[in-house]
Amino acid sequence: MGQDDTIRMLLGESKRYSRAVPLRRAFIQDAEPGPRLVTRPGPFPKLLRSPGRLDLFLLVHCVAARADWGVTRRSETWGRAAGISFATDGTASAAVSRHLTKLKDLKLISTAPDGRMTRITKLLEDGSGNPYTRPSGNAEGSRKDVYFKVPFAYWEQGYYRSLDIPAKAMLFILMSQRSRSFVLHKARE
Repeated sequence: MGQDDTIRMLLGESKRYSRAVPLRRAFIQDAEPGPRLVTRPGPFPKLLRSPGRLDLFLLVHCVAARADWGVTRRSETWGRAAGISFATDGTASAAVSRHLTKLKDLKLISTAPDGRMTRITKLLEDGSGNPYTRPSGNAEGSRKDVYFKVPFAYWEQGYYRSLDIPAKAMLFILMSQRSRSFVLHKARE
């Protein structure tokens, strides 16, 4: 089974009727609590050094769609889907484990042994380490509940593979914006 087939399998198992993965805007840009809007970068910039790690995070969020927000799969499956390792001899486990450790350090997931596999449970996307809850999207409530959606087309049309890291960064930043239009300023020299 190749990378595209593995991704297609995981997307199908997610049983998401909207065919999109909701992510809180706090993943891209977090807001301090309080009456005045004070922003800071979310965990997203820390994932831009590794496209495999970003795709692993996105796929975990896609597949862990049930009430306990966890998923158990073989390391080879995660490694192949995220493009981390295509090995079938058991060595994929070490490569995937390094990426999972980084996601744990960023407080985006928690892991626990589940037989010979690892159970991955998603946490809030803001990197606080708090348990995951379904975002309500209510802009009048907590700013942390406002979310955007990553459509399955990101994987199905091969954008995960064809976009380089700067293009992925722009794509996710633009998807997270509330406004349909925006201004890109020319860099100052």
